[in-house]
Amino acid sequence: MNNHVTIFYSGTLCCSDARHETHKYGPDFDAPKDEFTHAAYWKYVGFKDPCSEDDQRQFALCNHRCPSNDHTNIIATNSSTRPTQNISYCTGILWHMPISQPESEGFVSKDGHCFPCNHPKEVVNNIIFIIDQSGSMRTGDCRPSLLKFAGWGLNNQLGCVYEAISHFIQRHLPSGPQDSVSVVLFGSSATIAFECEDISEALEDKLTTYYTSGGTNYHCGLGQALLILDRSRKNLALNKKTPVIIFLSDGKNSEGDDPVELVKKIKELDPRVIFHTIKFGSGQNCSDEILEAMAKAGSGRFKKSLDEIQLLKDFEELAYSLRPKVAALM
Repeated sequence: MNNHVTIFYSGTLCCSDARHETHKYGPDFDAPKDEFTHAAYWKYVGFKDPCSEDDQRQFALCNHRCPSNDHTNIIATNSSTRPTQNISYCTGILWHMPISQPESEGFVSKDGHCFPCNHPKEVVNNIIFIIDQSGSMRTGDCRPSLLKFAGWGLNNQLGCVYEAISHFIQRHLPSGPQDSVSVVLFGSSATIAFECEDISEALEDKLTTYYTSGGTNYHCGLGQALLILDRSRKNLALNKKTPVIIFLSDGKNSEGDDPVELVKKIKELDPRVIFHTIKFGSGQNCSDEILEAMAKAGSGRFKKSLDEIQLLKDFEELAYSLRPKVAALM
C-alpha cells in the first residue's frame, strides 16, 4: 500500500493534485481521462478522508517500484516453490520531479526515482600502488605497530606504508577477491615489487625485502605504472578490471617530467583509471598542490596522512571505496 491514484473522465480537474492522464486507461482506452491523487479524490467528492494519517502519508508517495530481481524471493514448500515480492518503492512524493541523488542511503535510478534499497554489482579492480621508497622515508617519526613490518631497515615510514598496504588488503579481500594488485616502488629509479598478482595476504611478504634509497622521482614511478596498465590492456582478463592507482609520497618531486601531465597521459591510455594520492608524514618537503593536482587530473582523492594511525585509516577508507557500488537498474 504505497500509493493511490483514482481515474476520472476528463473535465473534472479540481486542484494541483490532479493531472491529465500520462498513459491510456481501460476499458475505454480512447476516452480522455484525468488522474487524481488520494487527497485530491476526497477533496473532489467532498467527503472526509476515512483513512488513517499513516495510510494517507503512504498514499501520497511515489508508486514506482525498484525493478531489481533481488526483491523476488523464492519460498520453498513441500510440494513446490513460489516467488514472493519484497517490494521497494520510491521514497519521493507522487509525481515528483526527477531526483538527482539520495538524501541518505539507497540509490537513484536513471529516470530519477530514489529507492531505499541497495543492489551491489560486481566490480573487479586492477589496483596499482606507487610508493615512495626514497631516503626520506627512512625517518623514524612514524613506526609500524606490527613486528613483521618493524624489522631491520623498516622501523620507519616505509615500514608503516607496508603495514598500511597489508591493512588495505585485509579489509578489501572479502569484497574484492577477484582483484589484482601491483606495487611500484620508486626513489631515484623505480622497481616493480610484483605485478597484477591475485589479491591475498601473502603479498605483504614480497614487500619487506625492499628498503629505502635514492631521491624522489615521481616520473619513474608513474612510468612503471603506465607500463603495467599498457600490459594489462593487452590481457583480456585484466582489461576487464577497473584500474585504480594509489600514489604515496613524503617528498617533493625532484626530477623528471611534470607528474600532473603524466597522470593525464595515464587517463588518456585508459579513461576508467581512478588515481588517488596520499601525502604521508609531517615533513614540509612534499607539495600538497602537486599531489592534489595529480588526484584531480586522475578523478581521484587527495589525502594527507600525518602519522601512521591516520595512514591506516586512509588506506581503510580507500579499501572501502572500492567495494561494489549500487547498480544502475533503470
